[in-house]
This record gives sequence, structure tokens and C-alpha cells, in this order.
Amino acid sequence: MLRIGWMGILLLLAISNFACKKSLSLPPLSDTVPGKARILFLSDRDGNDEVYVMSTNGGNPVNLTQNGAQEDKPQWSPDGSRIVFMSTRDGFNEIYVMNADGSNPVNLTNNAAVDANPVWSPDGSRIAFESWRDGDHEIYVMNADGASPLRLTNNTGDDFDARWTPDGTRIVFTSWRNSNAQYEIAIVASNGTGFTQLTNNTAHDDDPRISPDASTILFRSRRDGNWELYRMNLDGTGQTRLTNTSNDEMLPEFSPDGTRIAYELNPDGDVEVYVMNANGSNGVRLTSNSSYDGRVGWSADGSRVVFLTNRDGNGEIYSMLPDGTDPINLSRNPALDIFFDWR
Repeated sequence: MLRIGWMGILLLLAISNFACKKSLSLPPLSDTVPGKARILFLSDRDGNDEVYVMSTNGGNPVNLTQNGAQEDKPQWSPDGSRIVFMSTRDGFNEIYVMNADGSNPVNLTNNAAVDANPVWSPDGSRIAFESWRDGDHEIYVMNADGASPLRLTNNTGDDFDARWTPDGTRIVFTSWRNSNAQYEIAIVASNGTGFTQLTNNTAHDDDPRISPDASTILFRSRRDGNWELYRMNLDGTGQTRLTNTSNDEMLPEFSPDGTRIAYELNPDGDVEVYVMNANGSNGVRLTSNSSYDGRVGWSADGSRVVFLTNRDGNGEIYSMLPDGTDPINLSRNPALDIFFDWR
């Protein structure tokens, strides 16, 4: 059975209120953004979840997959020439890659088990992913063409949430394998050697993020009773609490330069977007309304924060400046649209 992680559960709970989709009159958007800056997103506007691309101002949305199956988790390759994603088009949950224009989709996994959550290596030569092909939830890597799949973990519990270090030599992930029966953060070399458990306590630690300079792992923890954000060094030392509230801080994302962290917090009955410095100082609330605002990300240059909201009655992708001003509806469609990647 496909395990839905905390991130997936939160998203499902957040979008459960999105069922009321209202008719919108959508004026055309002009595409004035030069260069190759593009946003990958998922949308059910054609009846099922498809991978789309649009300009960074929301213009020119294009359905790249055009398939009756369910697609998920699209991600740009580091050079922007290819897109990896999940699809059920062959009857199983498989990992595919296609060109940036949607052409030449190729099934990389070809396996009857669930293969999920692909992540490009920093140089684009390999892809890390999760698979149930050996009977439990493990982390694998393969070449970008699907060749030479290698199992990195071998554990009767769950190993998931793979994140490459910027140099491509190691993978940080969430693991369920200790005697405390809690999720912990671990690291392993990309050839499967050198497994090290980085956290070890009686509460859950999960959802790791690695800073762009590879000095810090950002993660969330329940060790204080609620979900708080922590950081630690890459070897597990220096574990430091960044947030301190009575509510849950979730889904953190480093800015591209590593100086700031965007995250979501439920301060007064609904989820809002916050930004703080990477050391936890100067936390600022960016959104304030009665709708869901969360699942945050950053523009490729760090000049804007991207988030999912239902403030218009349906799931839309918005961007705003890091101080919360200039919110712009990018997706502008009565369907559910979910942001995944900006380059």
C-alpha cells in the first residue's frame, strides 16, 4: 500500500475544502517574461492530474502530459532540459522522464511495485526515488536513463524523503528503524555505504531539507510536544530549535541563497505563510486571511515566495514578495493547481 507521508496528509487535509469550485471569468495573461524562467505545476483542469508548465507571470499554461492517467511530482532537471515525474499510465505507479516540451516520455522504472517521489541529482546524471519492489519502502538511485538501479537502504521499516547533498555524494532521508519507533533523520552515501542516523530521540524527526551550501539540515520535530523547526550540521551535531510556538510549523523551504526559510504555521485556526532568517530570527507572517495559505516554495532567484491558497474558492498558485506584498494569482483557473518547481 502506498504510504502517504505527513506532507501528503497535510496537503490532503488542506485541499479538502477546495471542492467548492466557482466559475471564474479569466482575462488573458500576456507573457512578458524573457528567457527560460518557467513554473512546473500539477492541475486537474482537464479532468485528471496532469503536468503543466507556465511562464513565471502565469501566462501561457501548457499541458505537457496530455494523458488520462494520474501524474504527480514533476521536477526540472538541473539544466532545465528534462522533467522527471510519476505516472500511472502503464497501470502501475512508475517514474518517467520527458523533454521540457513534453515530448518523448520514457518509463524509467518498469516495475509492478510502487516507484515514487523521484529527485534529480545535482548534476542531472542520476535520480533518487522510493520503491516497494523488494517488499518494503526503500530508497534507490538509478541513472537518468533508468539504467543501473541501486538499492541504498535495506530496512524493514520505512525509508523515504530522499534529498541529495549539493555535491551529489550523499542522500539525507527520513527513516523508521530505531527502537523508539519514531521517524528519524539519516544520511547515506549515494553508493549505499556509510549509513548514519543523525537524530535519535523519543519523538518524530522528519522532512529534511539541505541548505544550498551543504552546511545545514533543516527538519521538523515533535520533541517539544508540537511540530517545531530545527536545524543541525550535516553530521547531526548542533541540533538547534528555530521556532518556538504552541502551534505546528510545517513544510519549510530554504531560499535559493540559503539565507531565509519559508514555512507554514497555523496561528489562529487557518494555515498561513511565514518567512524567517536561516538562524530562526525575525520570523514574519506574510499572509493573513481565513483561507489556507501554505505549501510554500521560492522563485529560482529568491525574489518571490510561491504558495498554494484557496482564497479564491479553489486551489490556486500565488506568488508574492518575501515581505508579503504584491500577491499575484498565477494559475487563475477554477481547477486545483499545485506548485511544484520554478526555474
